[in-house]
Amino acid sequence: MTKTSNLLFVDDDASVIAAFRRGFWRNPDAWHMDFADSGRGALEILEDRPIDLLITDLFMPGTTGLDLLKECKERFPWTDVVLVTGMPSVEAAIEAFKNGAIQFLTKPIGIDRLRGTLLEALRKRELCRLAPHSPVIETEWAGYTLVGRIAEGGMGTVFLASHADHPQHCAVKIFRMGPTVAGVDAQQQTDRFYREGKIARRIDHPNVIGCHDVGEWGAHKIPFIAFEYFDGLTLESIIRSRQPLSVLEKLMILRQICKALVAVHEVVLCHRDLKPLNVLVDDELIVKLIDFGIVRTAHSELTQADCVLGSPQFMAPEYFSPGVADARADLYAFGVIAYELFTGRAPFMSMSLAGLVQTILNKQPISLVELAPDAPVAVADYVHRLLQKVPTDRFPSSVAALEVLDALINQLEEMADG
Repeated sequence: MTKTSNLLFVDDDASVIAAFRRGFWRNPDAWHMDFADSGRGALEILEDRPIDLLITDLFMPGTTGLDLLKECKERFPWTDVVLVTGMPSVEAAIEAFKNGAIQFLTKPIGIDRLRGTLLEALRKRELCRLAPHSPVIETEWAGYTLVGRIAEGGMGTVFLASHADHPQHCAVKIFRMGPTVAGVDAQQQTDRFYREGKIARRIDHPNVIGCHDVGEWGAHKIPFIAFEYFDGLTLESIIRSRQPLSVLEKLMILRQICKALVAVHEVVLCHRDLKPLNVLVDDELIVKLIDFGIVRTAHSELTQADCVLGSPQFMAPEYFSPGVADARADLYAFGVIAYELFTGRAPFMSMSLAGLVQTILNKQPISLVELAPDAPVAVADYVHRLLQKVPTDRFPSSVAALEVLDALINQLEEMADG
């Protein structure tokens, strides 16, 4: 999500400051402007509030632009600095870049040129924020410009990208061959990758990540999928960081996950990998469900009954016993997510996979009310019903689970209003 950027212009020449004011006042939604006529005045502003971009004259009485640059590097590392001077020299430019300046401009400089320089600097700041662990690479790929690596997954690498046909950023997932696991050979891995994109394109719902494109590129025909980019955290990271959320906020997150499940179950039999890592949540608690690599469809040969796929901690008991798992297995995983969201821990844990399977099959979870005293009894009952060992003891469908959850939320909202 882009934000209003804070710019600080510094120059001891009043006419230059006036030109800055005239040239940059038209975009109040894009930036907030501060002005200083000395290095000391600029330091006072830097100490008072965060500045994204500092544009300063190089030669000023007292605290110079180079002094400000060094101060920013040491005390305000989040501030990028552009140096401007009417007396340029190679030595000054080298010193500026050596100390971390992102640009060195020579006066006289037109407002349009300066505006372009600042917009480009702010754009790169935003890209670095969206992909913080990757340099800005700007590599062309199948018509997309890859600008930074977002994540590594089991079947590919995800890059932040842009495309002329899409006004917003995209997330491009490029296939990477993994080792043969559980009888899944190279061709099956490739087929699953393609299927993830094709299924995602069939699901049109605000709580399911959108898919723009599925294809292959280059002489080696490397598969890729282009998804909408969603600027959020995984629910897993939110749970681990124990972010303070009210009961209603947690239920609102769960309702969106359940709505996504309803949309998914209209297209496929079972998602099969529902877990907090595959749920994204943004600052406004909007939810997006991702990852359709191992969904089960009615006629797919890629989801064999004797092939265990998914994350064991979120797998329903029927996955470990004779029989076929259906959409109610997703409801069990949904229950595990709900339990973790309220308690901060999984309902079933063990030091080994074999022990975990036996616990899932035979043990009952600790009461949610005991671990999360703020959770109403009705909420605990709802979660425990999702976690029932026998599929028929859960809700019959995601639609039914959503109806009960909606009623529960409405009841709690009425109690809060009363």
